[in-house]
This record gives sequence, C-alpha cells and structure tokens, in this order.
Amino acid sequence: MPMQRLAWLFPILILAMVGAMLAWNAHIRYREFATYQQRLMASSVNGTAAELGVFINELRRSVHLLSDKERARIDLLSANPDDEKTHEQLDRIVRTHFPEAFAFTLADNNGEPLLDDFDGLVGDICINDMRTFSRQREHSKVYIHPNPVAYHFDIMVDREHDGGSAGIFFVSFTTDILSRILKHGEVPGHKLLLLKQDIPGLIEVTSEGPRIKLQREFKLSSQEMDRVGYSTPVSGASWVLVDLPDPDLYTNMRDTIRREAVFIMLAFLAVNGSMLWMLLRSQSRRRKLEHLYHHDPVSGLPNRHLFLERFAHMASAHADSGASFTLLLIDIGRFRRLKGTFFEHGMDDALTKAAAERIQGALCGARIVARIGDTDFAVLFSERTAAQVESDAQNVLAALRKPFGTDNDTLLQNPCVGNAQYPEDGEDIQTLIRQAGIKVYAARQQDSDGHVPQTGPESPANPVPTRD
Repeated sequence: MPMQRLAWLFPILILAMVGAMLAWNAHIRYREFATYQQRLMASSVNGTAAELGVFINELRRSVHLLSDKERARIDLLSANPDDEKTHEQLDRIVRTHFPEAFAFTLADNNGEPLLDDFDGLVGDICINDMRTFSRQREHSKVYIHPNPVAYHFDIMVDREHDGGSAGIFFVSFTTDILSRILKHGEVPGHKLLLLKQDIPGLIEVTSEGPRIKLQREFKLSSQEMDRVGYSTPVSGASWVLVDLPDPDLYTNMRDTIRREAVFIMLAFLAVNGSMLWMLLRSQSRRRKLEHLYHHDPVSGLPNRHLFLERFAHMASAHADSGASFTLLLIDIGRFRRLKGTFFEHGMDDALTKAAAERIQGALCGARIVARIGDTDFAVLFSERTAAQVESDAQNVLAALRKPFGTDNDTLLQNPCVGNAQYPEDGEDIQTLIRQAGIKVYAARQQDSDGHVPQTGPESPANPVPTRD
C-alpha cells in the first residue's frame, strides 16, 4: 500500500511541477509583454512628440520666410486693406505654400487686425493671441482654436521692415496635418492623443481628427486617465502627447497566455494520461495473466502451481519450528441429476464453482484451499488435531451432499475426503498427496461415509494412482 501511494504521488508531483512551471512561464511572458509595451509606448510618444515639435518650428520658419518673400505685397495690403486684388493674390500664394492653411490675416504692432473678416475665419481667440504676441514679442505656445468652419491652430511672426517690426503676419492651419502625424506614430493596440496642457484630460486632436469629430466625450474619463501608458509635452505647443492603450490590450494578452498554458497543460495531461492508461492497462493485463497462471478459471481458487508454492513456504516455515500441518484432499466425484443423468467431468462449470464455494464455507482456519484437478481440491491447515481434522472432513462432506442447482435436482455422487500429516506422512507434497489419495480411494472402495478417519484402516492392498 505505501508503494502504491508513492506510485500515485509521483505523477501528482510531476503534474504540480509542470503546473508551477507553466504558471511561472505565464508570469514571465506577461511581464515581458508589459515591459515591451512600455518601451513601445515611450518610443512612439517621444518620437511623435519630437516630430510635432520639429513640424511646428519648421512651420513657423516657413511662415517667416514667406513673410519676407512677399513683403511688398504684404506692405501694400496692410497700407490698403480694401485692395481685394492684392488680397486674393496673397491668399493664393499662402495656400500654394501651405495646402493645410485655413486663413491668414495682418495685424498692426498692437495685435489689431487690419483686414476685415467677413467669413468669420479669424475669431476672438485668434485676435487675443495676436494681442498677446504683440505685447510679449515672443512665440506663444500653439493650441487648437475651436471654429464653426474648422478647428485650427495659429502661427504668427513679425513683419520685419527696416530692421524693426511693421506688424504681425498670421496664418491659421487645419488639424489634418496633426492627425496624419499622430496616425503615422501610432502602433497597433494604442491610440495617440494630444491633450490640452492646462486642462487635464481635454482632447485636442487624435489620429481621427479634432475633438469635434470624435464620437465620444471631449475629456478622458478617470479610468482612461489611469490607463494612460506614457506622456510627454510637445515642444512649442501647449499640448501633452499621451499614449492610451486599448482597454482590452493587457486583458487579451493575459487571457491568451492563460489559454496557451491551459492548452499545454491539457496536452501534457492527455499524453501522460495516455501513457499512464497504457501502463495501467499493461499492469492489469499482467495481473490478470498472473491470476490466470495461479488460479483455476472455473472456481477462482488457487490452482496446482500456487498450491505447490504455498506448500513450499509452509514446509520451510514448519521445518524451522518443528511444527506439523495437515493436508486435506477432497474428491467431489461426479454430479448426477435425480432423474439419473450423469454429468461428464468439467462439463458444468457452474456446479463445480458452487461446490468450491461450499468447500470454502465449510472450512475455518484453512491456510489455502486449491483446485488441483478436475474433481480434486486440496486444503492446508496449520497444526490440527485428529478431532479437528475429522470435524473438518465431516463439515465438507455434509456441505457437498446437499442438493445443487436452482431446482435442487442435482447431487454429488459419493464425495470423499482423505488427509495426510506433515511430516509424519511425508515431507514432500507428492508423498502427502499420495497418502491422502490412498485414504480417498479407501473411503470410496469401502462405500463408507466418504472419509476414512486417521485412526482407521490402512491403505488397501492394491495401490492407487498418485495425484501429483
């Protein structure tokens, strides 16, 4: 039993070790995935933020170059704001240089617009930015201006004239170029967003466009703010660029790793279960073969091979102690029906099995009850007195003389019992069986009650065949 428990404990231990290794591997894989995503977000955000900063600086430089190049037209228009021809020429030039341009205007050194804004393209926010720029004379940080026509951001520069400032040249740009830059910098499973720096969570622009085009709230929720993976400010703008991973990015990866671990575990269980089943089946077959080798297939009792092994063990043990034991030999004879029809030997397995069960039930304290022939059964007892042996024999005969069959219409014809004592009657099994067989033969020939007592007559004059 302890060995069997250890045998079962070993595969359980292996299974636990495999499960622990899979769990550890899943933990390491998820941690590596999270680390990789963090590096990916940092690279994406930093690279895109740098690109946006460079773009704004280059855009401001380009506006300044255009202002210098078209100084004559700009001066002409600022001197005569109602000159529609010059205005149209300058508008075409601006849009040729800047396809993403939304509008342009001119302002004096105090930031007051010089051109009439009939279409409402230059709103109050733009005018306030020009006034701030006129006072500080430095580039203000770019941010998105809401407008009924289009959300845009402004770039303004000084109109230099004779080494000084002659006013402000102002160009507004749509957010399409910003959306394209964000789209180019995004990685699968992540979203890049430009947030207002002084209003936490307020979305300015995404890869899908400005916030007015989003089918959602303009501000990130507290859960989304907690989910932001990486952020950095954009140079030259009042924006913070953030990376917002998909809500199911980490959950899906965790589930994928778990599914793979479960699949590997199930595959391991299937393979090892199959091997274990084959092993158990092999062991079961071996046990069945061993049982068939040592047991009678009809009665289920030990056969002659196992009987001889048990006898050898008992003989060795009793030889050391000097004790004796008894062999009881039982010949059940033939079955016959009450109508007089006889059965051939071994033809009716059910009746033979019933007789074997009665023999077992009639004997108490037997070391082994075995079937050693078609009608012969052998029993070994340890240290029985003559009276006990006589009682055992009578109990067996009484049990065997009762009717058999479902209708109690079958009897055993003249069952007989003989016995021999070790070592008085012999020290080997062949001799003991021969001596017990002589008594069985004598009982049948004398037509007695089926048993010759130990103190009864000796063997008949004619020898009988041995049953070894």
